[in-house]
Amino acid sequence: MKHVLIITIIAVAMIGMIVPSFANHSEVTIVTVDESGFSQACVNSGCYIPVTAIVDVGGVVTMTNTDPTGVHTFTSGTIDGFSPAPDGTFDSSVLRSGNSFEWIPTQAGEQPYYCMLHTWMIGTIIVQEAHVDEEVIGEVTPLTISSLEIYKDADYTRYRVTGDAPSSTDITFKTTTPDGSPGNYPGSVDTRKPAYIVDNKIDSTNNLVYGTWTLEVCAPEYDVCVQESFTIDETVTLPDDGATKTEKVVTKEKSTEEGGGCFVATAAYGSEMATEVQQLRELRDNQLMNTASGTTFMGAFNDIYYSFSPLIADYERENPLFKEAVKIAITPMLSSLSLMESANSESEVISLGLSVIALNLGMYLGVPTIVVVGIKRRF
Repeated sequence: MKHVLIITIIAVAMIGMIVPSFANHSEVTIVTVDESGFSQACVNSGCYIPVTAIVDVGGVVTMTNTDPTGVHTFTSGTIDGFSPAPDGTFDSSVLRSGNSFEWIPTQAGEQPYYCMLHTWMIGTIIVQEAHVDEEVIGEVTPLTISSLEIYKDADYTRYRVTGDAPSSTDITFKTTTPDGSPGNYPGSVDTRKPAYIVDNKIDSTNNLVYGTWTLEVCAPEYDVCVQESFTIDETVTLPDDGATKTEKVVTKEKSTEEGGGCFVATAAYGSEMATEVQQLRELRDNQLMNTASGTTFMGAFNDIYYSFSPLIADYERENPLFKEAVKIAITPMLSSLSLMESANSESEVISLGLSVIALNLGMYLGVPTIVVVGIKRRF
């Protein structure tokens, strides 16, 4: 009798372990993190809840914007740097706070998605055949470094690294100086998803050691690490002007990033946090996206803009002269867009928007046409 009781307990325990693997995932709800459109503080922990959702083929995924501070989209596809690549599987279009969108998957696989308006918001939906959770859970995403960016922020040199990682595990980050000693700012993050984005310090300007550094990313639970090297060159004095110094040059020894790019304005001004880029983002979120006509315009504009902007941004990054030419070309447009900052109602958005469009047509088409015609008449 005692043996029977023991066997029964073991059987019940095994059933308890098996049941979660065969849990019902016919419905899942995904919501946005509060203030995720105005702050990137949610990047490390995830800007969607859950950031990785599991649903059965034929199940219903309900995506709801619960962020009271802004509008968002749920758009299938990936983000390369800051450049979106929608794949056409689903697109909620712009959702105001409280609005929802439903998607019914028809085939198994991983479906990444993001917010078209705030590209730091990314998530994953795992679509599975019914009762095969154990197979999906058994798959471990390999640890990789997808991109590494070195930049200067105030008094510090920093790195921004992205990549794939096993879900729900701690990822550690550490730098090694050119002389082999540990860097000053190690860090870690709980992935909670099959990807990571981390921004951390390398060192202060006064203490920075120049030469080739190494960044090591590790998943201790899986006993795996990946490395990437980068070189920080010391600033030098130009021979023809003792008071002029070059900017610090940062080069990568090895990089797994290929192609991609960012939006045209971001590439032109060198950072998503540039004043001009912030102006465009605030105009979009505070004026256009708060009205029906502005939302409709942005939807049509995005469809056209995202079809060519990555190519232009890539060329800007590769050709400094072209980058400066783009910056000069878009400066008048940015100045004219400041007229829209006072638009608060539907009628003001429409009237000021038409005025800005007319002004830009005059600047970019009318003036050159008049000049060309005048030159032809003179000669």
